[in-house]
Parts: sequence; structure tokens; C-alpha cells
Amino acid sequence: MPETSQPLSPFNVNRWFPSDFHRGPNIVVWIGLLSTFIAVFIKLWTPTSINRFPESLATLLFLGILVHQWRVLKREPIVWLLFLFILVPILLFGIHYLQSPETALAYESTDKMARLMLFLPFGWWLGNSPRTWYTFFAIALFGFMIGVFVNPEFSDSLAKALDGQRAGWGLINWQHTAMYSGTALIAALCFGPTILSATNKRARFVGGLLFGIALLWAIAGVITTQTRATWLGLAICGVIATLGTLIWIIRSKNNKHRNKAIITLGILTIIVLGVVPITAKPVLERFQTEMTVVEPLLAGDFENIPPNSMGVRLETWIIAAQWIEKRPFTGWGGDVRDTAISSSEKLSPFVECCIRHFHNTFIEFTISYGFIGLLTLLAVFIYMLARSINLWKAGCASTMLVTFTALITLYYFVINIFESYLFFWSGAFIISIAYAPITSCILRANLTSIKNKRIEHQVTAR
Repeated sequence: MPETSQPLSPFNVNRWFPSDFHRGPNIVVWIGLLSTFIAVFIKLWTPTSINRFPESLATLLFLGILVHQWRVLKREPIVWLLFLFILVPILLFGIHYLQSPETALAYESTDKMARLMLFLPFGWWLGNSPRTWYTFFAIALFGFMIGVFVNPEFSDSLAKALDGQRAGWGLINWQHTAMYSGTALIAALCFGPTILSATNKRARFVGGLLFGIALLWAIAGVITTQTRATWLGLAICGVIATLGTLIWIIRSKNNKHRNKAIITLGILTIIVLGVVPITAKPVLERFQTEMTVVEPLLAGDFENIPPNSMGVRLETWIIAAQWIEKRPFTGWGGDVRDTAISSSEKLSPFVECCIRHFHNTFIEFTISYGFIGLLTLLAVFIYMLARSINLWKAGCASTMLVTFTALITLYYFVINIFESYLFFWSGAFIISIAYAPITSCILRANLTSIKNKRIEHQVTAR
């Protein structure tokens, strides 16, 4: 709903992108919102020197709003999580410096945690408007598509995909393209039924077209990248989503909600029937190549682990465990992984030269920031999931949004076991897109609650 009941001028941001709470002066909101849209649109296909500007602008403007509305926003736990993500690496650096100044300076990196909270300023500018969420997701999707099309590797990736080979599409590597595709698939399945059931014919046509593009693009990305972590994450989410949808169909007394659930179940069934025959062979082949790891692993023979994909992961995890054992609570610093990997005599020159990470976000956080940093990271996942469920129970968040948040949280948790996504800029970028809508809902609920309490207090005082 707009912030005023009076007719809005064409220049008022709430006419086009309404908000349930006051985001700030009109011009500031315009700049913050457009910066957010531009940030997610250009991130994947422009240099860092360019694409960091709009997200920095959106963040700085939000920090200004945070200072101005501190008396209200200080009561929101997610704001304190932001400060925690900024302060924890700084505090740990201070501890490292007291222990060994040279080591602390060599491994110092304090930005890898803070950038994961980019969804907070993004969520503020979205303003808890479903229409703005859809615009936000559509812009991010087209940015993803342009990133693939303009990449020099596009022609080669397309040829490989058509030939049934693994295609990376040029966005860092296969795993990261798969992460984007899986996120787009979950978003399409969660929000698609609502879009397809819109009462406005024009909105239904445009939304249905975008939904179809997103769905096909996401499925193509998931299939051609042949990333097992993504397949596993989506499979687990698919099973849970199917069971939840069936329960919803049985228990729901609202025909409109039941119809949306039936549409979702139908889409899931079509995807499974269409995708499984295509992916069955490469899935089995890729899993069979890793079975050679099982025998030495069960025998405890860590000296003869084969150097395949899973073997390399196990080797790096063993190395990380040795470093974590020395500093379990405070870690070593955000840039320690290069030294930890290069100092090993077991890893191949290719791993030491080209991979240089531990293929596990949770291990990366623990070796860098200790269990303190790991618990801080998990606190965000737990808080976002728990708060979204509480908002849904209170009727302050839609079923589609909470379902998306829950599934995307589960998906990220699974895939980050096998890849250090959140230690790359791409992981921070994608989580900022996924969590921005629920963040806007959380902020709206907090501000509305405070406003109602003030009104109640004023009435009682009178």
C-alpha cells in the first residue's frame, strides 16, 4: 500500500513501487531502489570497478537511513546481525594481532563476512511490495541471462551443452552457474503459481511469459552444468516441497490456495518426468566416478585417496581440520586458505595453483574466523528461517514467500557443504537477491509493531 491515501504524483516512488513503511525521502528512495535494481542487473557481466558502485550506493544510503531512524531500527535483530558481521572479523583480527602481528597482517581480510549482509539494504529499498519483488527477480534473471550471452565462452558452452557435455557458461565455473540456476528454479516454482493465477489478464500474460522463461532457463542451467551438489540440493528441496504441497492440498479449505498448490504440484511433476530421463545417465556416471573414494575412506587409508573431485575435497578438508585444530575458536583470518593449501605436500600442483579453496563454506568460515565466525554465519540462516515462519503464522508473510525462504535456505545449506560459495562474491550476491524480499517483510513487521505499540501507549496515556 502507498504511504499516503492521497493521489500520488508520477514522480512519487510509491506510485510505482509502493511500501508499507516509510523508507525515507522520495529522492533517496528512488536512488536507493534504482541502485538496487542496477546492482543485480549488471553484477555478472561488468568489471568489479563498475558493478560495486550501485550496490555500495544502495548500502551507503541505507546506512544514512539507519542513523536517521536508529531509535526505531535498533529494535530489529537483523540490524544487530549486520553489526555483528562487521565487528566479528575486526575483533578476531585484533586477537590475531596480539598473538602474532605478522600472521594477522598476512591473513587479514575483514570484508568477506560483511558483504553477506547486502540483502538488508536491498530489502529496505524493496519496501515489502510483491510487485517490486517480481520486478527485482525479473531484473536479476535478465542480468543472469545477459551475463551468459555476452561471455566469450558462450559459443563453446552452447556447443558442449548441445553435445551432452558439461557446460560452464563462463560464470566463474560450472558450480556457480549451477547455483544461480537452482536459485532461479526455486524462485520460479514458488512464485509462479501466484503469477499464473493473477486476476488481471495482462499481468497474468506478462507474468506467465516471464515465469516460462525463468523456468526453462533455470532447468537448462541445472541440466547442462551437471553439478552434483545442485542436483542433491534441489532433490532434497523437491521432496520436501512435494510433501508440503500434498499436505497443503489436503488440509487447505481455501479453493484459491488449493488451486495454487495443485498448479505447483503439476509443475513439479512435469519437471521431474521431463528432467529425470535426461539427467539419469550423467548423474549415475558422475556419482560412479566418485565411488573409488569410499573404499579407502572406510578403511581409514587417507594416504591413498584418489585425486578425483570428491578425493580433492576430502584432502582439502583434512588439511583444513589440521589448521582449525590449532585455532578452533578464533581462526586465522580471511585470507589463510591460500597458505594452508600451498603448504600441503599431498595436493596436486593443479589444486594448489588453480583451485585454492576448501570446497565447503562452513569449513572456510571455521578456518578463517573460528567457531565464532561459523556460529555467526549459522545465526543468519536460523534467524531468517525462524523469523519468516513466525511472520507466516502471524499472517504477516505470504505462504509463497515463506516457502521460498525456507527452501532457498535449505538449498544453500546443502550446496555450501560441497563448495565455498559464500566465500566468493557470487555467493554473497545470490544470497542478497534471495533474502531481500523476506528482509523487507521482516522490516515492515518490526516497524508496524513499534508503530502500533506507540499508538496503544498514547491511547492508554489519555
